[in-house]
Amino acid sequence: MSLYNNADISTLSNVRIAIFGAGAVGSYVAYKLSNAGISYDIIARGERLDILQKYGLNVDAPNDNKSNYKINAVEKLDGLYDVIFLTVKSNDTINVSTIIKPHLKDSGVVVSLQNGVDNPKLIATVIDADKVVVSVVYVTAVSKNFNQLKYYSEAKIIYDYFKTGNKTNNVDNTDQDVVDNKSNLEILNNIFNCAGISSKHSKDIVKDQWRKLLFNAVSNPLTALFGYTYGRFLEDKTAVILAKKIFDEALFAAKLLDIYFDVDEFDKILAGMGGVPSFKSSMLQDIEANRKPELDAILGIIVDVFKSNGLTATSIEMLVDIMKVKYGGYFQSSPRLAADLVAYRGREVLLIERMNEPYGYAIPGGFVDLGESVEDAAVRELSEETNIDVKKEDISLIGVYSEPSRDSRGHTVSVIYSCDITGREVEAKGRDDALSADFFDIDNLPEKLAFDHRKVLNDFRKQKGL
Repeated sequence: MSLYNNADISTLSNVRIAIFGAGAVGSYVAYKLSNAGISYDIIARGERLDILQKYGLNVDAPNDNKSNYKINAVEKLDGLYDVIFLTVKSNDTINVSTIIKPHLKDSGVVVSLQNGVDNPKLIATVIDADKVVVSVVYVTAVSKNFNQLKYYSEAKIIYDYFKTGNKTNNVDNTDQDVVDNKSNLEILNNIFNCAGISSKHSKDIVKDQWRKLLFNAVSNPLTALFGYTYGRFLEDKTAVILAKKIFDEALFAAKLLDIYFDVDEFDKILAGMGGVPSFKSSMLQDIEANRKPELDAILGIIVDVFKSNGLTATSIEMLVDIMKVKYGGYFQSSPRLAADLVAYRGREVLLIERMNEPYGYAIPGGFVDLGESVEDAAVRELSEETNIDVKKEDISLIGVYSEPSRDSRGHTVSVIYSCDITGREVEAKGRDDALSADFFDIDNLPEKLAFDHRKVLNDFRKQKGL
């Protein structure tokens, strides 16, 4: 329950709001503010800025059709702001804080909507600590093509002023402190309420931060290392056992800081992951996009707590070392095997719009699971991504595609099949990691095709004499 319950948008008419960072979290906040008619600036750069200004933000929300929102994307901050939401990656925190500082009103606040527990401390090395608001954000969102946002469930934000040691700089849960700081927190809470963002003023923000850190430690590194969605991770019992070892070390680090959790905390984390089985962790999204994953913000914090107490986080340190071998890239010693299937009717071929990088349209398909035949994988992926079922006896080989540079995520070999579905009553639906699934005339394919699929479809066309 929020500390304040008002939701009066008229009180925000003179409140200047900025969002620094237009990734998944920043785009989510921008969407919610736009939907509520609240003015703000969102800072973006380069191609992302151009696309957002020209095309707006496309949102795929739960149980809703895609909607387009015009958002106020700008290249830089202009003037002074009451509230600045910081949504950049942890390795950019110091630099962006330096940019923000001269644009924050004397009474303004910067709100860290970031992973990890150390970002508020980093911000406070640049900006007065009493202007820093800590938040814990739970949101399953994916940003793609610079202006497309897909989220699986509504966000939840828990917040409080930055704490030094075990005390909050401005709010220590006493009536007098709440009165002294009511203005800033009331504005922030009113923004959340008017935007329809679930929020709660924390009674123990440090514990809430560590609860999210425990979730991230379990849900991020191993799913990234194995290339698993949450659902695939939960199906792999060995992966869950490994995650429990990571959790136990992270939990011990929390105890070293006198932060304690219920005995069922690990089960709660697994249940949370089970609620969005097709979601890919933020760390996996970063790796697939060849961006540096936030290892230091998630696992590095735990390692540091151990070291400061003369101890070693054996499992976590080994995991960090393994991931840093291919820091920011795919973890492979040999090509990965994939299977794709061109379903066609006459001159029309079925393509999906990819949710994850590399973006664009593609032939339905995906990686072959251990113990699975290539033919079975092709049929399974078609069903999972398009809602169309075929029998493997009805598919025929187009070819094997193995050029090392065909997939920007790493060396992938694809075995590609075709299947004639002419005359069948089918309804294509984008599912799993496909935003959409549609039929296209072979002479009028989408401009942006992922991988080498334009070549594949040209080969298919010649093979079928289309």
